[in-house]
Amino acid sequence: MKLYSVYFDLDGVLVDSFGVHQQAWSEAFSLVGIEVTKEVTDDLRSVPAIPALQKICSRVNVRLSETALIELSNFKNHIRDREIEALCATDVYLWALEILKECRRLSVRTHCIATTRAARRILEKVGLGDSFCTVTCGEELEVPKRLGAQTLVRLVAKEKVSFDSILYLDDAPEAIEMAMREDIPSYLINAEILESPSDFWNLESLFFSATQRLFKHRRQRQTICSNEKYNNERSNNEKR
Repeated sequence: MKLYSVYFDLDGVLVDSFGVHQQAWSEAFSLVGIEVTKEVTDDLRSVPAIPALQKICSRVNVRLSETALIELSNFKNHIRDREIEALCATDVYLWALEILKECRRLSVRTHCIATTRAARRILEKVGLGDSFCTVTCGEELEVPKRLGAQTLVRLVAKEKVSFDSILYLDDAPEAIEMAMREDIPSYLINAEILESPSDFWNLESLFFSATQRLFKHRRQRQTICSNEKYNNERSNNEKR
């Protein structure tokens, strides 16, 4: 199957911008006299603003009203926007630049799908503002990517192509799992891929690996379904 489109997550795949959010969380909580270290927020990539703040509150044993959370979220976003202005082209992963270059060479369409509402501004600041056919972010997502792939499915359906001709790249295991459940070839981007040149700096290798993993995932699901059907039939026969 020929590759038609690549869907990129933003932070951790295209740009190293998670530090922007961590700094914003830290400064926002300092307003209420609470120290929030990076260790507290390390696993909050791809988590929307309010749920992220709720998780942080739980971890630092603080209770805030819904109104206070909204105010804190607004201030966090204000700090985030300030920090975004300091981003530049050097914050783009070299890996991403190589893959985008290959997409252009092979006439493969590119899209960005991101949790943060500031995705378009981030892409503009790092020089990738014109690199994508579409950018879908923030409230434009039906549900957070780690909870479901509805947005990705909708965007692919608009292209009127087979899911097998799509490649989805994300650094969140939950998001990758959700996409694979919808039969979309997906690849988890990790530090090893980003930091050391390898075969996975090659678009065709990435697509081939994602396709093979999807086939394996399908076989595993078929096996599970077959086992469940067998067990149900056996249980029904025993009841008779």
